[in-house]
Amino acid sequence: MSVVRRVFRHKSSLPNQISCFFIKFLRLLFYLIELFMLSQTTVTKEILDRVFDSLHDALFIIDIKTVAVLECNPSALEIFGFTYDEIVGKTTEHLHVNESMCGEFRRILDNAVQEKGCLSNFEFRMKRKNGTIFPTEHTVFPIHNGKKEQIGWGSLVRDITERKKCRRRS
Repeated sequence: MSVVRRVFRHKSSLPNQISCFFIKFLRLLFYLIELFMLSQTTVTKEILDRVFDSLHDALFIIDIKTVAVLECNPSALEIFGFTYDEIVGKTTEHLHVNESMCGEFRRILDNAVQEKGCLSNFEFRMKRKNGTIFPTEHTVFPIHNGKKEQIGWGSLVRDITERKKCRRRS
């Protein structure tokens, strides 16, 4: 599978609260990602590019065999503070607090996928390039090819720092 490496230019934001609209949007996003992985048609790439660019949350497409990031959106770069080249082609291990926490995340992911087919709305701490540790919420879902074989992961990561601050204040 070839993934077009692109330079991201802009982003717009979605509401920070989980809503019916957001859940429907995620379902559409998952569908578009699977279409992209299956067909990689120009129309699908254009739609997927628009969706990627418009997300407020970080989105990573991860290869099932190498666990390397195949693609990410502009919000992933902004939230974690890395450049595109520092993320794409590498595993997500450097985004975790440490190796132990990365292993814990993978165990939780494996259990959730076996139990429910995906990991959704799971809170976990991650690390920015500058070393800052921050709270996140994850939705991770398998991506399948036309033969229904899993070929990758989609990982949506929301920075919930502000949500946590508001909760502490109230």
